[in-house]
Amino acid sequence: MRAPDELAAPEAVGRYAAERALSRLASRKIKTCQVPVLFESSLAAGLLGSYVQATSGGALYRKSSFLQDSLGREVLATHIDVHEDPHLPRGKGSAPFDDEGVVTRARDVVREGVVQGYFLSTYSARKLGMRTTGHSGGSHNLIVTSRATQPGDDLEAMLRKLHRGFFVIELMGQGVNPVTGDYSRGAAGFWVEGGRIGGCLRGGRPCGQTGQQTGQAGEQMSRHAGASAPNRAASRSGGHFGADSAPAAGRDTGARLHAERGARRHLLGPGAGI
Repeated sequence: MRAPDELAAPEAVGRYAAERALSRLASRKIKTCQVPVLFESSLAAGLLGSYVQATSGGALYRKSSFLQDSLGREVLATHIDVHEDPHLPRGKGSAPFDDEGVVTRARDVVREGVVQGYFLSTYSARKLGMRTTGHSGGSHNLIVTSRATQPGDDLEAMLRKLHRGFFVIELMGQGVNPVTGDYSRGAAGFWVEGGRIGGCLRGGRPCGQTGQQTGQAGEQMSRHAGASAPNRAASRSGGHFGADSAPAAGRDTGARLHAERGARRHLLGPGAGI
């Protein structure tokens, strides 16, 4: 945070930590299934970070990216836009110039799912026969929006749209192959049935392609500086959740907790280096 008044109260942080721990009691596993997945805001930012890494100059000129030659191609869902604003007040990724002294400029990174530009330093740009985009050191305040949701959509609204699926609040392991885009990570969270939090799940493993994971992102903003992302991001994914038991019903502690948290705006550190 760059401003003390944006920090949560200590009491709120303690209550959040306690409720989150309590909500994990009596967690269960379910059979392997293919369902929509809803990612918590900080986890959704990680998906965007994988996109930035795949469209960075270093990965592109080494030909080690699953988004090789993606400029002008549709790689995300058509309702997704990603805008970059290096001059956002109080943004952690705000900077008038990059690490090489190149002036930074606001731009569209993705428009209607189509790649509009890469993240290039002077060196990587020269290797690709292109011009620098002012990204030596990383991205600057990426902001994701979606036409599939409304700005006022809170967690309850997103859960209703999810209807039935997996609300992920924790991920384990790396899980993203930058060359192929394959995505598979251990996960924990809550089962959602009828648009409401059901029971706590463990041993899940959402998997698919990174582009698919980022494909259906919610619009409610959580402002991240280097990699700014939606408060909730939904994607359709094969959820390998493990054993045989069905989720228990009636645990809405997580719903109240995350609705409370979703009302705040969070800031994250700068994006992947190039």
